[in-house]
Amino acid sequence: MSSQPITTRITAVEDVAGQIRAYTLEAIDGTELPAFTAGAHIDVLLGNDLIRQYSLCSDPAERHYYRIAVLHEPDGRGGSDYMHRQLQAGDELKIHGPRNHFELDMSGDNYLLIAGGIGITPIMLMALQLQAAGKPFTLHYLCRTPEQAAFRHWLEETFGSAVEFHYSYGDAAKRLDLSALFSLQNQPTRVYTCGSEGLLQAILDAAAPCRTSR
Repeated sequence: MSSQPITTRITAVEDVAGQIRAYTLEAIDGTELPAFTAGAHIDVLLGNDLIRQYSLCSDPAERHYYRIAVLHEPDGRGGSDYMHRQLQAGDELKIHGPRNHFELDMSGDNYLLIAGGIGITPIMLMALQLQAAGKPFTLHYLCRTPEQAAFRHWLEETFGSAVEFHYSYGDAAKRLDLSALFSLQNQPTRVYTCGSEGLLQAILDAAAPCRTSR
């Protein structure tokens, strides 16, 4: 990394779903944090050369803090386990400023947003940006159970009928019918998604006939 790390303090820790914890970070010197846009992430420096990337999920207009959400994966590479087990409100945390490799193109007329599990973090900010711009969109959030849907109440209160929740309860028959969803798109639609590799491949497969027939 070429940029100098920013020293922040964790000012709040909140469980926002089963195994998902949100961390609010403020600059230790009280200054505003660098600007960012929907889809951006920060690099979190956890010590021992451990660096992890987490999408920002706080309102970009609120420059005095960042918020990230971390899914606890005990069998992962160690970053989320460290965050969940070791860090608490009051701790200092070094980060590198925002980078965005997942920019939202605002030139479309209609948008379809699909998030799976922790993938809601960048997608929820895209929905917020589209809503502010008056752009039509629908957000589909896929989880196993309501308890695993991060920020569920905020999403309901903020987006109302524009957000739809799909709970599979581990039953493949209850999953969102992606082919049917894409067949209902009767106008050019920009699709943004974030989730597991399996979800992303399923979306590509379902969208393929629409791309070739229109």
